[in-house]
Amino acid sequence: MRDYGAVCPSFWTGRTGRAIKEKGIEAQLVALYLMTCPSSAMTGLYYLPVPTLAHETGLPLEGASKALRSLSEVGFAAYDGVNEVVLVREMGRYQIAETPWGIRAGQFKPAIIREENVGEFDALAVERSQVA
Repeated sequence: MRDYGAVCPSFWTGRTGRAIKEKGIEAQLVALYLMTCPSSAMTGLYYLPVPTLAHETGLPLEGASKALRSLSEVGFAAYDGVNEVVLVREMGRYQIAETPWGIRAGQFKPAIIREENVGEFDALAVERSQVA
């Protein structure tokens, strides 16, 4: 069993959680799925085809796609449909436990998810979604 995939109680009461709730039950379901699905990675960046998301959540393809767009709007996740890659923005912060060297999760951000790289990923995802 992996050591990540936990959902923090503030998911329901925090600012982002409340914004997701306003987007509807499908957005909440997909947000929970993105944090706990079998293909997720603790960094929050991983391969996820929309048909897989739809199949495993029981949502129709359009409902899964709409939920991903909603999660992007509230800043929870970004999706690159061309490469079928999702980035759950703060997943590393909550999923990476304290290291043996005493570094806490909030202090650790792999280079792939540093803010400057996240901005580039968002721009690329938006650009590609407009083409598709």
